[in-house]
Amino acid sequence: MLKKVMATITEYGMLKNGDHIIIGLSGGADSCALLSVLCHIKDSSDLKLTAVHINHCLRGEEADCDEAFAKELCERLGVEFISERADVKTYAEKNGLGSEEAGRLIRYAAFERIKAEKGATKIAVAHNINDRAETVIMRLARGSGLKGLVGISPVRGDIIRPLINCKRSEIESYCKKEGIDYRTDSTNNEDIYTRNRVRHNIIPLLEKEINKNAVFNIAKTAVMAAEENLFIEEEAQKAFNDSLINTFEKNSVYLNIDKLKKYHRVIAKRVIIKALTAVSGAQKDIYSKNVDDIYSLMDKGTGKSVDLPYDIKAETVYDTLKIGIAVNKEKKDICYSLEEGKTVYVPEMGQYVLVSSKEEKNSIKGVNVCTKSFNCAKIKDSLILRNRKTGDIVRLYPAGGSKKLKDFFIDKKIPREKRDELLVFASGNEVLWIPDIWYSKYHGLGEDTENVLYIYIWEDA
Repeated sequence: MLKKVMATITEYGMLKNGDHIIIGLSGGADSCALLSVLCHIKDSSDLKLTAVHINHCLRGEEADCDEAFAKELCERLGVEFISERADVKTYAEKNGLGSEEAGRLIRYAAFERIKAEKGATKIAVAHNINDRAETVIMRLARGSGLKGLVGISPVRGDIIRPLINCKRSEIESYCKKEGIDYRTDSTNNEDIYTRNRVRHNIIPLLEKEINKNAVFNIAKTAVMAAEENLFIEEEAQKAFNDSLINTFEKNSVYLNIDKLKKYHRVIAKRVIIKALTAVSGAQKDIYSKNVDDIYSLMDKGTGKSVDLPYDIKAETVYDTLKIGIAVNKEKKDICYSLEEGKTVYVPEMGQYVLVSSKEEKNSIKGVNVCTKSFNCAKIKDSLILRNRKTGDIVRLYPAGGSKKLKDFFIDKKIPREKRDELLVFASGNEVLWIPDIWYSKYHGLGEDTENVLYIYIWEDA
């Protein structure tokens, strides 16, 4: 078995000389065998080992005995030992989790924290080929795509699994041959957990009635799935980069629909998953139906949306697919009266505004100074800086006539939520200027202009 483990370590580049490894040590056969293997190669590879035991406080005296056993084993092998206790039951109840999932989250959080504290480089855990096959079966039963069929990966970031190609029976034989004692968790014999039912009932049935090499073959399928999944992920990342629209808007991802639709639906859906993960920071509780619902939005036209887990909303905005955290903003009425010669600071813009009949650009002590000039004779009412209102119009020039501001925004493909954020310079219901969007040439300077009105906006230096 030692040769098989060494081959796995080499195949996946799990270790390099000088690594400091945090070892998850439960006290069971798998983790004790893992500790033994790493002790065998410690000196030749200049490895530093730290074993970490997490007492879940679920099995009373039995759990305490496991902790004591793990400590004694490490003392005998000369390996640094750290133990921590965690109230898994309370954590599970508080977060609405099963005890298995809660325990897993607590363990890995502890491993990562201790790794950082110790300046370690790797975390080694003792999953074996049976664990991988069991995981694949459970995911198949629940419904899984190619990514789920990978099961348990040999390497995930800084986490390595040197025993992933070893069968559980091989590990137990290795322990017996090497004289390694280990503890057996009494809950492993109970069928109250899904994994135990798969382990005790489905796997033996498959090996007896279907194929004696069922575990190896399922794991082999997982390996092939991993290779194909990696290729698809690489292609999906290229498609994501190609479709992404850089808006720098926090908690939102914008994708170009036309570009995204050019890719095969398999790739396009992976792109959507990447967007969801980027926005939510997680992929758990994101289901294939959620992805299908978003994918179907692309053919439904602008303004269509779906609500998703993590308060995410996906919507079509003209030729763009927006995926972001849903924000319910109360529309705030903003209105600043602009008097000639009086500087006004507008916090919503983070800028200063000055209306003047004089050219004052060179005297303004600020940066990013923007100036627009208007014909006073065409401004009928006082100037106001505000957000849009029902009845606002823009003057068409040189065509003549006017258009509702709402229709203008639609023509310009300005997203609905963006329209409420924009501030406009207006006189009555006539819009003169929307910074960065539009300027009314009708109200601009002409050959017959006698009196000029300047509007300056700028930022602090």
